[in-house]
Amino acid sequence: MKRTLLICSIFFWALTIKAQTKDSPPSIDIKEPIDSVIVKKSQKEIEPGYPGGMSAFYHYIYDNLKYPDKARKKNIQGKVLISFVIEKDGSLVDIKVLKGVASDIDAEAIRLIKESPKWKPGIQNGQPVRVQYSMPIDFSLDSK
Repeated sequence: MKRTLLICSIFFWALTIKAQTKDSPPSIDIKEPIDSVIVKKSQKEIEPGYPGGMSAFYHYIYDNLKYPDKARKKNIQGKVLISFVIEKDGSLVDIKVLKGVASDIDAEAIRLIKESPKWKPGIQNGQPVRVQYSMPIDFSLDSK
């Protein structure tokens, strides 16, 4: 009983730690300068976003994802961690795979981001800014 209580309290403590560090500055590794990075929300600072929100972005991914035949036949699945910069005009540039699955799946993730509609740019001090963004794209044969 004490062990179960201890495990539960550690689990909830870990959730609390994550929630408290959510607003801390993101770790960013960039090779070329970016005007600024959004680290907190206020009236003058707005994070970039896909038109319609992230659920609309994931609908875009689902509707446009073309699972590579070679990967499908070999039952290759996984999450591609992709990074890109959202420009001041909302276009996506500097698209890179940070953690890949297989070359054809990685290429499909890059294609999806390249063909994405423009995003709403990040705003800092009332001005649009370039923002580096990273996100996973899940390639699962169950979902497509």
